[in-house]
Amino acid sequence: MHIIRFISDDEGRRTLQGVDHGDGTASVITGSIFDPTPLLGPRTAIRKLLAPIVPPNIICVGRNYPPTPRPPVLIDAELEVFLKPTTALQNPGDPIVRPNFGDLDPQLDAEGELAVVIGREARNIAESEALLFVLGYTIANDVTAKVFQTTAGAPVWTRGKGFDTFCPLGPAIVTPDEVGDPSDLEIRTLVDGVVTRQGRTSQMIWSVPRIIATLSRRITLLPGTVILTGAPGCINGRSESSLASDSSLRVEIDRLGALDNRVI
Repeated sequence: MHIIRFISDDEGRRTLQGVDHGDGTASVITGSIFDPTPLLGPRTAIRKLLAPIVPPNIICVGRNYPPTPRPPVLIDAELEVFLKPTTALQNPGDPIVRPNFGDLDPQLDAEGELAVVIGREARNIAESEALLFVLGYTIANDVTAKVFQTTAGAPVWTRGKGFDTFCPLGPAIVTPDEVGDPSDLEIRTLVDGVVTRQGRTSQMIWSVPRIIATLSRRITLLPGTVILTGAPGCINGRSESSLASDSSLRVEIDRLGALDNRVI
């Protein structure tokens, strides 16, 4: 299933969740998306797509891919984790607002990532059972103001990544039966049609099950929690972007579709 959140194209302009049919309509989910078999109501036309879920927490993993072009190296280092505020959430197609620091360049960068949506409460779970707690997968753009990611000491992750609109999410939560193995997906980030980051989830230093299990030993993962699993590095020797206003951003992930936004 492709679970979406949307505004209906009817007189009520209702905000609904449903199963996308790919033809501009969706079957409305009348119960909870966390039910084992969600109850479906009538079809309705989609006026506007929204982020597919409003999460209780957005948890992000940093430095989860090896620096390119070096091959993957498994390390025993501590999992690097930071939070994005839920106010950073942005809908597919809606603008990313470039912060204004006067003459200071925010060094805005786009980082396409696989996002995991937790389906039921997880606490102290084993890595072997971690995928049983996944509702589905979606696409995230971990937009970053690199000016705050200093090399002197630990990067100020949340400060540089926590601005309003800095977490576009969507277009849909795709259920595990349609995604298959989350460690075998290609991720591409494009800026103005040019691929700037590309990699496969098989390159992750921390796999999806390992991330979920490790996080669950630290905090309770509530249903709807979104976990960003890290971004592949830049390609073709290209340095990290400094996105200008009106830049067109696109993140593509195998079997999940594409997430499009524009910088204003």
